[in-house]
Amino acid sequence: MGKAQDNLKSLVAMAGYPIGRLLLPRPEITPDSKAEIVAEIDCVYRALGGVQESVPLKFGAWDMTVGSFVVELDEAQHFNRYRLQTLDSSLYQRLHAFPLREYRDYCQTHEPDCLKKAAYGNYWTTPGSERQFGRSSPDGSLEGEGPARWKQRAFYDYLRDMSPFLKGPHVVRISMYDQLPVLKACRTLACVIKGNMNVSEALAVAQTIESRARSFLCGEHLAPIWNGSLAPIHVPAPTAPWLDVARFALTFDGYQFWGSTHDCFAVAKLRSCETLSDFRTCLFFEQRRIRFDGREPTQSEWPYIRWLVDQIRFALEARSV
Repeated sequence: MGKAQDNLKSLVAMAGYPIGRLLLPRPEITPDSKAEIVAEIDCVYRALGGVQESVPLKFGAWDMTVGSFVVELDEAQHFNRYRLQTLDSSLYQRLHAFPLREYRDYCQTHEPDCLKKAAYGNYWTTPGSERQFGRSSPDGSLEGEGPARWKQRAFYDYLRDMSPFLKGPHVVRISMYDQLPVLKACRTLACVIKGNMNVSEALAVAQTIESRARSFLCGEHLAPIWNGSLAPIHVPAPTAPWLDVARFALTFDGYQFWGSTHDCFAVAKLRSCETLSDFRTCLFFEQRRIRFDGREPTQSEWPYIRWLVDQIRFALEARSV
């Protein structure tokens, strides 16, 4: 594992999220796999120049597991014409939170960075990649056959993205070129990782990851309910199961309300609630923290969560009198 991946792990851990607690499976094609999915993956492999009869499925280890999903870090060598080609797959239209527009732009803009870093040695070609994609052109030359290792890397990135269609975990991608909202300013992940890495930066990284994980962590797309529209009927019952409480918590976006992950965290950490927005912020943050662990609340956590839900209900009932 490289230094950039180590630093990203440190940032996510600094934000309070679990790293590597669950052993997550690799995607696999089985008799139960949908034919349309298998056919599309095979089509992408062939379009990249794949020469093996069967699509190769064995790629390296996940970069990082966070709770119940995977986070993959993409550095310069991941953005080029072959990765751009995989992004044309129709299956990306089903991955609603995938940063498709940004990744296409990175591939079109940053191929010179890729060439600078990956124009030689094992970055360019390997015996294994040539068995899968045929011979490579000479080092540094994008004419003719091109680099087999670039094609292999692009296909494995695509295969990781397709993991949820093949009985594997969901995958969140974060790029060194991504702009992060650090204390109401924007910095690239590359700059953050190379710096001193403070809590504000860690929370900005977590916010970016969460925004891309939200569609599958929620289980559905939930519309926000602003305080002015919120009514007692929206609030879960005092004995409601966690799924109902979690979905209600996500009708309020604490990050958006407070303007940054850092400010939302500061309010939630104090647990000093005076307004309806304070209570909803704390409930929202509890949902994010617990969901990132890939679990449900413990017996010791439930009383605080129930109290927050009750206080929201009481505030709304008092407002309606």
